[in-house]
Amino acid sequence: MLGERWIVIAVCVGLGMLSAAAVSFGRSPEYTAQTSLFVTTQVVNNPQDAYQGAQLSQDRITSYVELVTGDRVLGETGRRLGLATTPADLAAQVGTSSSPNSVIFGVTATDPSPQRAADIANTVAEVTGEVVGELERPQNDQNLTYVGARVIQPAAVPDTPSSPGAAFLLALGLAVGLVIGVVAAYVRDALDNTVTTSDEAAAIVKAPALGAVLLDPSVPATPLTVHESPNTPISENFRRIRTNLQFVDVDKPRKVVVVTSGVAGEGKSTTTANLATAVASTGRRVLLIEGDLRRPGVSALFGVDRAVGLTTVLSGGLSLGRAVHNWGGGSLDLLPSGVLPPNPSELLGSNQMRTLLHEARVTYDLVLIDTPPVLPVADAAALLPATDGALLLCGYGRTTTQQLSSASHALRAVSGNVLGVILTLVPARRIGRDSGYDGTYESVRDGQAGGTYRHGAAEDSPPRASAGWPRSASASAPRASERTTWVQRPGR
Repeated sequence: MLGERWIVIAVCVGLGMLSAAAVSFGRSPEYTAQTSLFVTTQVVNNPQDAYQGAQLSQDRITSYVELVTGDRVLGETGRRLGLATTPADLAAQVGTSSSPNSVIFGVTATDPSPQRAADIANTVAEVTGEVVGELERPQNDQNLTYVGARVIQPAAVPDTPSSPGAAFLLALGLAVGLVIGVVAAYVRDALDNTVTTSDEAAAIVKAPALGAVLLDPSVPATPLTVHESPNTPISENFRRIRTNLQFVDVDKPRKVVVVTSGVAGEGKSTTTANLATAVASTGRRVLLIEGDLRRPGVSALFGVDRAVGLTTVLSGGLSLGRAVHNWGGGSLDLLPSGVLPPNPSELLGSNQMRTLLHEARVTYDLVLIDTPPVLPVADAAALLPATDGALLLCGYGRTTTQQLSSASHALRAVSGNVLGVILTLVPARRIGRDSGYDGTYESVRDGQAGGTYRHGAAEDSPPRASAGWPRSASASAPRASERTTWVQRPGR
């Protein structure tokens, strides 16, 4: 957990050390001078009187300590030294100390000036002795004092500061910042209810974790990573998801799959586009349907005009074969959204949509449908019963456990099948731990001592048709004259 929150700890440690540095370099050094007073008692040559006198001196210590910091002593001290300060302010500079069963008590004075610190300590001790003598003098004998306080040794001018040095303050700031950082990390982790691991997402959805997708800052500029940068870790993430999806249920292939999420902003359209590209790179026929009829984004990723598309086919304006766009002459076809309708949920749940999906199921090895998030609108839930199931996306550190659980329940409420969950937007520091691989995989091939598979290397050569998506012998693709071929634009 602490590794996850290292930024919080680092910030707190940095702030602690900066605060300590500001205190260290922003304040003047202070010096402390100290003197001691001895409480005496006038006694006769009688052991019992001597013992009583010693007890009296000890009993007086507590009162004299309070007297030192009183207005009478400090006011007179300030007057004699000509200090422009009040007794209350001077009390913050003066301190006292005493020990049990002792007739000696100490007086300290702290000041930025070492000479002034010594002057204050000595003057306070002097005035204290005078006030004690005045208070302890019997009223019937003005020349005799039974109890008095005498200075043992005047305070010397200190030559070294008594305030903490820069090294001590920085160490203190480091320690305090570290403690606060660790506590803050634990508190934040306890209060964080977002999903941060594939295992956690799978447990909530009660479906297998198909993989995790790296958060890549370059995606906005090059969204089709699998095609444009096939040898990168994020491309490997999509290929791993492709493989896991293929073997979700080998006995019952899932050919028509909805891709959705709980809330917006979880990379749904980008994930769908790259997954379709990864599957098509193996030679399988793939149809990518832009089923988000509210905020379509897939067609923009491929640079395709969405004026004609899904809604055109559903309204009877064109056949499926004439409405699809082919991806660069390969095995990936794209069906854009078409004109956005006022009733997306009704269209996606209509009989026309079921007919379209039936035709696509016969023609293609896999049909991926990008749909809106589940929680804001009911489009995905309306479409799901006509498909083989859904892939539910979950944003790392964004989707809460409650949102993911609600999205799963919403899909299952229409008797939908959640095929698996995909964790998206995973930071680079987490992707290795979440996927279980660090990007390199050593293996032994037939007839060779060994080989090395790296991101995107040696995996994407077109394999034979697999049991996961069998190619129907009777399947017929749209005729070439009916299909619009779209070649990727340079630089996209």
